[in-house]
Amino acid sequence: MDATALKEAYLKWLTDNETYVDLSPQIVRIDTPFLDNSFDEIVLYAITYSDKTIKLTDDGWTMDYLESHGFTFRKGSHRYNLLYNTVKTYGLTIDSEEIFVKCDSSKFPIAKQRMVQGLLKIYDLILLNDTNVVNTFKEDLFNALTKNEVAYDAPYVVTGENGYSYTFDFSIPVIGGTKKLVNAITQPNKISNAKLYMVDAQLSHAIDSTATFYAILNDKEKINNLDEINDLFLNQSSVPITPILGSDSKTISRVLTNKAA
Repeated sequence: MDATALKEAYLKWLTDNETYVDLSPQIVRIDTPFLDNSFDEIVLYAITYSDKTIKLTDDGWTMDYLESHGFTFRKGSHRYNLLYNTVKTYGLTIDSEEIFVKCDSSKFPIAKQRMVQGLLKIYDLILLNDTNVVNTFKEDLFNALTKNEVAYDAPYVVTGENGYSYTFDFSIPVIGGTKKLVNAITQPNKISNAKLYMVDAQLSHAIDSTATFYAILNDKEKINNLDEINDLFLNQSSVPITPILGSDSKTISRVLTNKAA
């Protein structure tokens, strides 16, 4: 499939699986095809104001979900810092347990993309418990890079001329002026995470064609759809994305360096 066919296939999938319903003249409910930790669709609400700005909100559902599963966010705790750093990274706001973003109506598409990305990252906090909260999957990767004396930027944001931005967990500058853009996929069994990363990689490549892309897959638990992920990244994506298992320390040490691949 060429780039046009891939784009059309993705847009058809999104159109077929995402619904918009008017709840009132100012409020629209959006059922996205992206899944939370209970494999329910992430639901957003778009509220339009008289000045043509839009507030995109989860209506408090995300924090309610986490708290109902025993998660508390004591100010100053590691989990609290993870939550608020994630919210900040994706340009979101949290207030009275509601997570939202405000934007001009013309910026709605990218605001929605950032909102979904941010919520998926926040749902990753469900994987943390009191005994391993400091030793997260992503932090393991950062520690490995530091140990191998690899220079990196985290998080890393690619911004286009239109103001749209795409966030990656970290960027590794490569001798010669290029870079390796990397995302840690904490829950690879949720294929929507891989699909969202594929879209970000393709759109980012249009901005910086010299970048190469890598996905580190958390395989502390069995990945049931590894073949599907490999096909998605290596065959369906118009931009090759190299999948690497998190347990494959040799490949991580060999590939994630400041040298060209």
